[in-house]
Amino acid sequence: MEAPPFVVPWIYSTPTVFLPSESNALALARPETESEDRFEQWYRNISLTLKRVVDAAAGGTLVLCNSYDEIRALAPRLSSAREMRVIAQEPNDSITRIKNAFVEMAREGNRPIWLATGGAWTGLDLTDDTVIDPTKDNVLTDLVIVRIPLGRSRSVAHQLRVEKLGLEEEFVAAAFLLRQGIGRLIRREGVENRKIWFLDGRILLKGPRGATFSNMAKILQFYPKKSPIPAIST
Repeated sequence: MEAPPFVVPWIYSTPTVFLPSESNALALARPETESEDRFEQWYRNISLTLKRVVDAAAGGTLVLCNSYDEIRALAPRLSSAREMRVIAQEPNDSITRIKNAFVEMAREGNRPIWLATGGAWTGLDLTDDTVIDPTKDNVLTDLVIVRIPLGRSRSVAHQLRVEKLGLEEEFVAAAFLLRQGIGRLIRREGVENRKIWFLDGRILLKGPRGATFSNMAKILQFYPKKSPIPAIST
C-alpha cells in the first residue's frame, strides 16, 4: 500500500467507508451504453441505496453528483416521505444560500439531503460552528459519492493538458476532485457517526476498465474502517 497523503490521522480514522461488493458492483456501475432502459435501472439502484442511507443517517447527507441531469433523475425517486428534506441543486442556485439552508435544517433536526454538484465538490464546509462539543455536530454525517467525477474539469488549461498528455490527465484530474469531494465530510477532530458511501461499482469490474477506475479511487485504501454496501432491495 502506498503511503497516504500527509494529513492529520483522524481524517482517515474517523469515518466508515462503505464500498460496493461483488454482489452489487454491476448494479451500481454507471452504464457505458446510452440505453434508456439501462440508465433507468441504474438510477433505480442508486436511489434505492440512497433511501437506505438517508433514512439511517444521524444527521445531514451530502450526495455529490456529476451533473444536473443526475440530480433531476434522483430527486423525485427519493419519494414524498423525504420530500421536505431534499435540496435538489439547480444550475443558478447559490452554493452559499444552499449551505446556509442545509445547516439551518440540520440544526432543527430535519436531517437535510443535498443533491449537489459543481462547487459543492470543493471548498464546502458543512460544520456547526455554534457547537463546541464536536460529538454533537451532526450537520453533515453522511457523504455519498454517486460516481467518480471523470470528465468534470472543462477549463481551457485542463483541455490543453489533455491534448498534450492524453487521457491520463483526465484520470489524474478525476482522482484529485474525488479526494476534494471526500474531504467535505471531516472538517474537525472529534466528530462521530461519519460515513462515506462510495457507490461507483466500476472499481470492481474485471479487466482494464475496472483497474482504471480502481486506480482513480485508490485514496479509499487509506481509510481503515470499511464495510460493504448492503444488498439492493426494494
